[in-house]
Amino acid sequence: MKSLPPKWIYGILAFGLLVRLALPLILGGDPYRGDGADYQRYATNLYEEGVYSGQFGPGVEPEAGRMPGVPFLIWIGLQFFSPHSYGMLLPNILLGWGILLILHFFLHDFRLRPKIHLISLAIYAAFPVIDYYASQFYPDLPAASLAFLSSWAFARYLRSGSGKWALVSALALGLGLFFRPELLMIFPLYLVAIWLTKISLRQKLIHSLVSGAAIFLVLAPWMLRNLNTLHVLMPLGNNFIIEDNYQSQGTCARGLYRWLNTWHYKESHVKVAAWYLMDGTAEPIPDLAFDNPEEKALLQRIQASSAYTCDMDAELDQLAQNRAAAHPWRQNLILPLQRFFYLLFRTERADSFSSPSLPGWLTFLAWLALGVFTGIVHLAGLGLPFIKQIPKGITLLLWLMCLERLLFFALFYHVENRYMLVYFPIFFLLAASQINRLLDNKIDYDHSGSPKNSRSVD
Repeated sequence: MKSLPPKWIYGILAFGLLVRLALPLILGGDPYRGDGADYQRYATNLYEEGVYSGQFGPGVEPEAGRMPGVPFLIWIGLQFFSPHSYGMLLPNILLGWGILLILHFFLHDFRLRPKIHLISLAIYAAFPVIDYYASQFYPDLPAASLAFLSSWAFARYLRSGSGKWALVSALALGLGLFFRPELLMIFPLYLVAIWLTKISLRQKLIHSLVSGAAIFLVLAPWMLRNLNTLHVLMPLGNNFIIEDNYQSQGTCARGLYRWLNTWHYKESHVKVAAWYLMDGTAEPIPDLAFDNPEEKALLQRIQASSAYTCDMDAELDQLAQNRAAAHPWRQNLILPLQRFFYLLFRTERADSFSSPSLPGWLTFLAWLALGVFTGIVHLAGLGLPFIKQIPKGITLLLWLMCLERLLFFALFYHVENRYMLVYFPIFFLLAASQINRLLDNKIDYDHSGSPKNSRSVD
């Protein structure tokens, strides 16, 4: 196998960094738009008042409505920069570039052909798909970086059997939970993989316990803070809990989200029916949300109210149960498939994907290119591992991670375009590695799924 020319690798990495440094300057706009306004408020209160809270004004009370990952990044930036300066975005930019660096290491571990390695790395460097979010404060880019780091470290563990890589993987995953708590779904897959490795029973037990303890220790300060200040044992943010007494920003939301889950399948539906409905903004709800005039009349009455109350939420909860019972096929099959397709192909341009400094037609073309590119990568990442053989080993683990996330959000009450971008680097890696495998006809796989004397690692 020919060695990779270092000057090309360094050149591509430098080019990728320049692209990511320039992107926020090109896009412009308020970095605190959308959810970023909430994160900024938490960070500002922590910086000025020493209190982690999303409330307004002096004398704020402690809260835990948002996980602390993004607010902490903003808080760090506030130590050195003014709130709207370019320097505030540097942590986001570097985390995005870190994905490119990890991709290089991952591709190297898969032992791809040098040309495919370089082409794959160059394509990812030139198309900053998820790095769009470096220009604003959302949790998806940091979560993607940490999830990719975790998966790379765990792939190293599967090859070496060394517990240190399992520990690194767990620590990265634990940090990722501060940005996107649903990343915890990866951990059961890690545990299954640990117990399928060819190591002793004692090592399997130790590595499993160490990994679980590492994640717990990362979350421990946050859990203790919630226990001491809020008197609640809460490892994650309370806006990720849906139960009978669930409250978000002091407003009941269980029924709203259950009703939303009976008809929505794309981001614009969520904006109209959840975000605007709860803050009293009157927006037209699509007709597909109603099965009869009575349901429409109920929502019109709620929209006309001055505030969204728990009694209204209870009415929506009952409505959701009735709709689900009346249309089980729609609820359990048709809607999940629609969300699945939506997440794969980004069939709708999200409002968050916009730039005040770019003309509308250029923004549209950028979105169109993004949708086509991500759709191709998603399809290749999901489908190519099954060409010629059933995926095994590391490939199977990465494939299951992607499928797990797709299925989770296909059944979730709230989907947005950006949710699948958290795993976009993994989809991209799967596509690149399997294209390499298809071009190499001399692979001889051993029992573990690792090729002998080959350029590729499954």
